[in-house]
Amino acid sequence: MKNEGQLQTTNSLVINADNFRNRGETEKAIQLYRKSIGFYEKLPNQSRQIANCMQMIGVCHKIENRTEDAIQWLQKASNLYNEINDYIGAGNSLRDIGITYLYIKNYEQALVFLRESEQILAKTEDKVAYGITISKIGLLYTQIGQFDKAEEFLKRGLTIIRSVGNWFMEMTTLLHLAELAYQQQNYQKILSYTNQSLEIINNNNQQEKQQRRLAQIHGLLALGYLNLGDKQAALQHYQKVAPLIAHLTTEGKNVVLADIRADQLEKQFQTN
Repeated sequence: MKNEGQLQTTNSLVINADNFRNRGETEKAIQLYRKSIGFYEKLPNQSRQIANCMQMIGVCHKIENRTEDAIQWLQKASNLYNEINDYIGAGNSLRDIGITYLYIKNYEQALVFLRESEQILAKTEDKVAYGITISKIGLLYTQIGQFDKAEEFLKRGLTIIRSVGNWFMEMTTLLHLAELAYQQQNYQKILSYTNQSLEIINNNNQQEKQQRRLAQIHGLLALGYLNLGDKQAALQHYQKVAPLIAHLTTEGKNVVLADIRADQLEKQFQTN
């Protein structure tokens, strides 16, 4: 009974950590994940939960652009998942390593880990995990300018994700498609994809938990409207960004601002 109570308490800590992570409050999340690992280690048969906490610590470091820390924790998670034959967890962790390399524009290493994740997850029954990896490969191809491949992988990933009804990754993949549209200078499509993403967040009542994503959405909408010549609409959306990321760390804010090309937007708003 004592172990059962401790397990429930620790699981609640992880839920709180997940909420902090989703809001971009990564330091608070890391503290709770590390605390949870300590509790899980005292309980029997909790390797999967420990690996999950390790993975989420890695994700938090990834969000903050702490590449070495991110890869270290994600590799530890992948190794532990493999020890317990949890290939879905291993594939997810390898994907996160690939995304970490993508953040620092090491595209060769990013593709190695994303492809490895794809191969592992293709052999599992987790369509969501597999679809996410497919969409991340599409994002990589967007960033290296291979737009036909990017569109192929992103739309395939979106179809898989929609087939199982995962609203968060559907929203995220739509934002990746908006990024592709920006690279292709198809500004109407930016508005279409980002408005679909915004609708998904609103329909799922996730406005409070998804403030970081909302900031990205409004930033992309600003880019779309500005390039279509509607400076007023662009400014209205851009002005929503700062309050949405006010709670983030400096590095967390910088990541979001870089994603939405805030420097370009600022320059345009300062000109007549």
